[in-house]
Amino acid sequence: NAIRFVMEHEGLTFPEAVRSLAKERGITIPEVGGRTREEEGRVEKIRRVLAFAQAFFVRALASPEGQEARAYLTGRGYPDEIARRFGLGYAPASWDRLLLTAGKKGVTPGLLEDAGLALPGKEGRHYDRFRHRVTFPISDLQGRVLTFGARALGEDDHPKYLNGPETLVFK
Repeated sequence: NAIRFVMEHEGLTFPEAVRSLAKERGITIPEVGGRTREEEGRVEKIRRVLAFAQAFFVRALASPEGQEARAYLTGRGYPDEIARRFGLGYAPASWDRLLLTAGKKGVTPGLLEDAGLALPGKEGRHYDRFRHRVTFPISDLQGRVLTFGARALGEDDHPKYLNGPETLVFK
């Protein structure tokens, strides 16, 4: 049937396939015990911020600043083609590059924190969670980024591997 086809073709669960088909047809499915409209709105904002961060990390890897990260990936057997195909990226060494870039687009530090991309610091200032690391997007079956795994490039950077925290979109 149509639901089974969508499940298999798009890699969705039964409820996700039903929601997808209903949305295409303009049918509203009431949520029982699910997220509130406010939570769904927050989830969508987090998804957009994660997509923004993914594009930011990919651009940083391709930039002159990403040279060390590209060299690391090449040395580990990841040619540029593979890095592009899997969306590998680079989180610059700056404490707030992602925060500043996202802020120019109207993204608040709190939303970056909710997405697992920033941490609160002293005196209420935030800082980037991932710094001077190769980033590996962790995505769902639809290709939407849920969080990131990241590998430190500096010898003294700890932990060596750092994953994003649980969020509204990643559990």
